[in-house]
Order: sequence, then structure tokens, then C-alpha cells
Amino acid sequence: FPEGAESFDVTFSVTCTDCVFTGGRAFHIGTTSNLCEEDTPAPTLAPVPQPTPRPSIPPPTPRPSVSPAPTTLHTCGCPTAFDNVMAEATAIEDANANIVMSANNLGGLGPDSGAEEIRLEGYYRLPDGTVLDMVVRVKDGSTYQSEDTSQNGLYGDGMTALVNVKDDTSVTVTVSLEASVGDFEFENQWYMSLYDFDTQKNADRQVEEACIDDDQYADIAAFCEALTVTRGLPNSCDGTRTDVTHTTIVATGVGFGCDNPLDAMDLGTIECADCQQCLDQPSISQYFPVNQKERAVMFRFPEGAES
Repeated sequence: FPEGAESFDVTFSVTCTDCVFTGGRAFHIGTTSNLCEEDTPAPTLAPVPQPTPRPSIPPPTPRPSVSPAPTTLHTCGCPTAFDNVMAEATAIEDANANIVMSANNLGGLGPDSGAEEIRLEGYYRLPDGTVLDMVVRVKDGSTYQSEDTSQNGLYGDGMTALVNVKDDTSVTVTVSLEASVGDFEFENQWYMSLYDFDTQKNADRQVEEACIDDDQYADIAAFCEALTVTRGLPNSCDGTRTDVTHTTIVATGVGFGCDNPLDAMDLGTIECADCQQCLDQPSISQYFPVNQKERAVMFRFPEGAES
């Protein structure tokens, strides 16, 4: 987070032109992920010698053409700033951590009562013993609508906050790391991951999108096989500020419940054989395998944050 900041805002949207209003879409929020860790490569066969081809006459060099200046920047891959994210996360993870969802009432829509937030208590433990919670709240001025708030809250292996968003709506949420008791100071690097962006088979029915203002983060890691990530778009996400730009993340890959990541630190590839729905409906095998890393983004925030 930028120095002195306590949180960041992100807008989640479910866009549709032929809306079905069945279940909404689930957005996954976590901190560090293994997005930028290399997968173990499959063994390669020894190369087969090939005969040297006869030289060919190169075609004439075409006259240079003038390319139009891009209006947006599509970013793919992992900048070097993300090289040590796993080691930094491990340094503040508590092997004996017991993450507890102490509040699950985002926007006052339930399913629980009490504070209007999702709070995952005990998310991190700093070297000095300070316990940090991940907290998600609806930003002031934004309206939250959900098809099924029972989906909200702690998800998977415990490092994910899930938010269900109703079709054809958007909501801006504030995500923060807060000390369970008192304040805290931490000089290391912060990261946040958003993952499991996908669409329905008919993209007119549901597409998951997110938006974050560019002055809230220092860098972004993402792949573009199943996402379109566009930086430098004019104005803020909510249109109220004209002195900043923003970044959008738009899903382009079809997704299913069986490909939802259970652990942000263990994003991998889901084969059809790993998905009961695919085994039961062979016609959807064309959408597999699903690489969970290709549906995730990770933001790096400047050092010196207080929370």
C-alpha cells in the first residue's frame, strides 16, 4: 500500500447483456499467491537431428508502416519486483495460524449480523507477535447486491475471502490488513491477489471484471491467456477523479465450480479428469485444462505501509 494508507479499493463487476440472474458470480481475494512461481516443466525428449536446409532467397524488405499509438497498455507476465514474493510471505506466515471468520456481513446483507464486513481473523502473524486480520468492507457511497451471501466469507484452505456479486451490478470494496488489537508497523513489501476470473460459456450472460485505480499500487503481475488486463485508462474507476488513470481486469476464459482455487499459494492446472462436472458432461472438455494462474492477478504495493 502507498505510505500512510490503510487499505485499497477495488471494484468488482458482473457484466451481461443476456442476464440470467442465477447465483451471481464469486470473486476471490487473497494476499500473496504463487502466480509468479515457475511450474515444474515436463521432461523433454532429446532433439532429433535435422538436415540443413538449402539456403533460400530472402523476400524483399517491406516499406515501414506507421503504427497507431496504443491507447492502453496490455501487461502480461511477472515483473522482477515479484521475484521474492513467496519467501516474503513465508516470513510472516504462522505455521500454527488458526484463521477464523469473526464477521460475515458484507454491506449488512448477512448471512450473519453484526459489523458490516468480512473479517478473517489471524490472517498473518508478524515477527513481533502482532496478529493481522484481512478485512473487506463496502466502500462508502457504493451499493452491494448479491444473489447468495451464504457463499461469502472464508473459502478453501483459509487464505481467501470470497464475495458473491449479483449479475449486472458492481460494487467497490475496501480491502485492508488490520491488527486484531491496536496498530502495527511493517516495513516489508505488501501484495494482494485477485483470482478465479472467468465467464459463462455464453459470455453475454456473465463476465467477471475488476477495476483498481493506478495510484493505489506500484506494479502488477498477470498473464493474458484468459484475461485482458488494461492499464492507463482515463480517470478513476468511479469516474470522480480526472487526475488519475485506472486498470481493468476482464475475464475471457470459461470457468466452472471445480476450477475454483482452494489456496492462493497453490494455483495450478485443472484437467477434465480432475473435474466431476467435466466427467459428467464431456461436451465441456473443450474448456479444459484450466490454468488457475492465467485467471489471477497480483498487485505489489509500495513499501512503508502502515496497514
